[in-house]
Amino acid sequence: MDEVSTSLTTIQEINPFFGQIGHLFVIISFVAALLATLSYLFSKTAADPDKHNWLKTARILFFTHAAAVAGIIITLFIMIFNHHFEYHYVWSHSSLDLQSKYILSCFWEGQEGSFLLWCFWHVVLGCILIFTAGKWEAPVLFVFALIQTFLTSFLLGFQFGDFHIGSSPFLLLEDALTQDPVFLFSDYMKYIQDGTGLNALLQNYWMVIHPPVLFLGFASCSVPFAFAIAGLWKKEYTAWIKPALAWGLFAAGILGVGVLMGGAWAYEALSFGGFWAWDPVENASIMPWLVLVGALHTMVIAKSTGHALKSAFVLIILTFILVLYASFLTRSGILGDTSVHSFVTSGLMGHLLLFMGTFIVLSIYFFQANAKFIPVHKKEEANSSREFWMFIGSLVLLFSCLHIVFFTSIPVYNHIFEGINNIIGTNIRSNYAPPTDAVHYYTSVQIWVGIAIALLFAGAQFLKYKKTNAGKFFKQITAAIVISIVLAIVTSLQLDYPIFHAFTLLLFAAYFAILANVQYIFTGLKGRLKVAGASVAHAGFGVLLIGILISNANQQVISRNTLGIDYGEGFDEKFKRENILLYKNMPVTMGGYIVTYKGDSTADRETLFKVHYEKINEETGESDYNFTLYPYLLLDKKSQQLTPNPDTKHYPDHDVFTHISSIPNTQANEPDVKTTEHIISVGDTIFFSKGILILQKINRYSSNDSISAGALLTAKIAGTETIVEPKLHIVNNQLISEPVALEEGSLVLNFQNILPEKDQFVISTTEEQTKDDWIIMKAILFPMINLVWLGSILMATGFFMSMVRRIRENKNTSSAT
Repeated sequence: MDEVSTSLTTIQEINPFFGQIGHLFVIISFVAALLATLSYLFSKTAADPDKHNWLKTARILFFTHAAAVAGIIITLFIMIFNHHFEYHYVWSHSSLDLQSKYILSCFWEGQEGSFLLWCFWHVVLGCILIFTAGKWEAPVLFVFALIQTFLTSFLLGFQFGDFHIGSSPFLLLEDALTQDPVFLFSDYMKYIQDGTGLNALLQNYWMVIHPPVLFLGFASCSVPFAFAIAGLWKKEYTAWIKPALAWGLFAAGILGVGVLMGGAWAYEALSFGGFWAWDPVENASIMPWLVLVGALHTMVIAKSTGHALKSAFVLIILTFILVLYASFLTRSGILGDTSVHSFVTSGLMGHLLLFMGTFIVLSIYFFQANAKFIPVHKKEEANSSREFWMFIGSLVLLFSCLHIVFFTSIPVYNHIFEGINNIIGTNIRSNYAPPTDAVHYYTSVQIWVGIAIALLFAGAQFLKYKKTNAGKFFKQITAAIVISIVLAIVTSLQLDYPIFHAFTLLLFAAYFAILANVQYIFTGLKGRLKVAGASVAHAGFGVLLIGILISNANQQVISRNTLGIDYGEGFDEKFKRENILLYKNMPVTMGGYIVTYKGDSTADRETLFKVHYEKINEETGESDYNFTLYPYLLLDKKSQQLTPNPDTKHYPDHDVFTHISSIPNTQANEPDVKTTEHIISVGDTIFFSKGILILQKINRYSSNDSISAGALLTAKIAGTETIVEPKLHIVNNQLISEPVALEEGSLVLNFQNILPEKDQFVISTTEEQTKDDWIIMKAILFPMINLVWLGSILMATGFFMSMVRRIRENKNTSSAT
């Protein structure tokens, strides 16, 4: 176990200094951001020489804002690290036993901390832009400073009636929980010795790095948006693309990595078995990314041919608006119980709507004011041109996003309809439910999106701008098509898919994307990897699709309850089928493995379970290899519930995923004895907690003074078979049972009676089992899951390669001019 963050002591006196200095930093950051916004506005609109003076003032104000944000962060870290539980944020998200590596996680667990993280990345990017934006600085930084004004306002913590202006991370506990009777005591801190702790699900290393990367991605989406607004403002309708394209590629790469890390966290830390569940908050994170990728393609079209310029503006603006909408969904509390990731209702809905509405109005104003001046090619693109099919690809990505947005927003529709009903007294239905099987619902549509995008990624690069020779085009891609068809059919047969099925078509499209892009790198680009970023990203998408298809569609639950043991009430049929009961030190055959639960160990709030796997060779019956997994249960301090954390064994071609589903009630220490009567016939099976009994036959015996019968039973326990024979004696017209004990007396079998009229027999089982020597667990085999991670990494690598290429092009262009 890691050392806890500091010694297990807490501060018992209220220290108002940190709250006062922290809140002062918040006010300074807000005022400085607001004044910087106005100064950049005047710098853009003022005449010379005032323009330069306003620009100089704006820079000073933005740097002041940046220093104040740094002050907020440092103050909050000091409070968390030193356990100042007199502050509500520290008390709500940390505790004395929190491991030091999770201090960062509790910093951004709450609304205020995550806003602060978002704000921090904006400060970093804004400072970079001050030194790199050149002539674009004033309009671009105006947008950035306006965003910062809103973000810091979410930390103010003022309230006017029912309208909240932010929520302060420096609020004292007594001011947040005013109704708690403990605050009647002036020395109440001696009764508050610890915090409620970090959510157990967030106590994972992925949650230390996933949120910062994701919020860097969200913040980065602001940069191309700011350049788009600047392009409209300055009426330079094409020049903005040059600096914005490199930033857009950076944003797409970083946001993609952030989403990937979220999937990795879900796979490593959650127990649903997978990396994507179409949860509303998961959807919210990917919506802006989809539109951003489409926007990048329209920007390339506009830069290369002049076509799709309006579309580039619209999609870049929409990307940022979707970032704000994603924040609204997760922070307003409107998702309610539809997502495990969203924040609870916080009273910020009006504030969030104002934030989003301001930038929607700003974007519409600038776009509408300039729409008729944005250059439009009168001649349509040829159907055989690269730009035409790139534009089609952007539309497909937009459709994919809109499909996700529409159904993710069902709680929003309900809220709107309910509000209309309350205001004007109508009776519009306001209780629409999201799809019950979200995975099936979304994938049934998105699979066709994947097919379309993969085919476009494969073929579009062989097309020429303006017009392409059809014969030459098909000649170039024929080999890749033929090989892809063969590979798709072979893979489908191995996976038992029908040949004529959407899965097979997706396999073909994915193989085609990989092969065609690899081919293009060596034939179209002559092996020049410096300019192969797009091809690398497109090939990575193909690898990702194959990984998703094989790992998810062909995953195997290997913990099948083959003995049919009934786990009792409270467990549904699916749980009973897919979870296996393991007794301590009793090997069980499971999915080609011999699995043994070796015991557990508890430290603090974490209980570690040792599960040993041994792979058996089907031909020789010998052990090929073995490994041990350590899934664990973590007691969540807030809910006092046990949270399962899986453990996974990684191999190049598959993963073995294991998590604990149920454990005994450790509060009961006495052995549990249960006797069950079974009325059976020869050939019938009796199920009990550790295995099964099969009645093979009834043996009959006689002697001078008695008649006896023996029930010949085959006992199958933990992969071994034992023949046993409890007997029933008839002596002086009395039935006397001669029991048989198994498992060191913990299982007793009694032959109790014969029912001759039905040719049936009464056998009873008496089980004695202590409460602390078993687990119920689930194990899933994910084949080729590493292709998911490899494909995602290749995509991100491709974005960054393209970004570097665009930066070099920009530098070369600047040097030439």
